[in-house]
Amino acid sequence: MAETFALFALECAVEQVADRYRNELQEQIEDERRHISVFSEWRGLELREINRIRRTREDYVWFTLLLVNELTGYCQFQMLSSLVETEAQRDEVDRICKDEEKHIDRLIRWLFPVKGSSRAVVPREIVLRFERELPQRMQQFMPREELAPLRGAIAAQVSILLRWVLDEVLAPH
Repeated sequence: MAETFALFALECAVEQVADRYRNELQEQIEDERRHISVFSEWRGLELREINRIRRTREDYVWFTLLLVNELTGYCQFQMLSSLVETEAQRDEVDRICKDEEKHIDRLIRWLFPVKGSSRAVVPREIVLRFERELPQRMQQFMPREELAPLRGAIAAQVSILLRWVLDEVLAPH
């Protein structure tokens, strides 16, 4: 489900960002489609339709939204890698983590021009709001009560990365 949301956000973003970003975002879209396929095949799940509200945003706002999603996914997949049942599944998750690392690096690179500028205010607000909502977001994607310790561990890791984004990528003057 989380990867489906990420795919939708990417599909919206690629329609709105400057041309110079589109090829790499299109590559990222293909990665997300592959991730969705891997996870749905494991459990024989069909993809559910999600509420698709399209909004117009500036490039750097899209990059911020995509970045927080990628950071969260990365932390979840790191934990998942240690929980999967087979070596083949672990290899798939590790490959997905490598994709996420590439996506994160790209988005950070694209956000660096915002650092220290007045445009950093909105991305900082997005990151702070995302961090505040982290417990609810973790509950949404891992609702079973026995997963509470795992949710807490993942949220803690995501929070550390979000703080790094605030301090290093989106730092004020």
